Amino acid sequence: MISKFTRSFLLSCIALLLIGSLFFLNPPIRIYHDAVNHAWFNEDGVDPSLQKPQPPPAPPQVEAGTVNGGVIMGKLGNETAKAELGRATWKLLHTMTLRFPEVIDIGPFPFQSVY
Repeated sequence: MISKFTRSFLLSCIALLLIGSLFFLNPPIRIYHDAVNHAWFNEDGVDPSLQKPQPPPAPPQVEAGTVNGGVIMGKLGNETAKAELGRATWKLLHTMTLRFPEVIDIGPFPFQSVY
């Protein structure tokens, strides 16, 4: 038969083991509050479930003359400059489309070898 001292020692060890396992198996929840931004943080970052619902932002105040204003650039009077601008725009557009690859290769890039 087990002595009274051994029995109380074993029960104490088992009780300490159970209480200790609660702390190790369930780590404490750490939640932080940022006083400047009024945001709640946990270990993963901002926790949206703890955020207070924010009202939608007010639309920006726009002056009446801004929306219904006049033309910024008037009619281009010089027809030669207008034609040259059109040709240069089409040349740029066609150059971009010709240089763009038809099949994009997602292989290793040279800068990836540095890491």
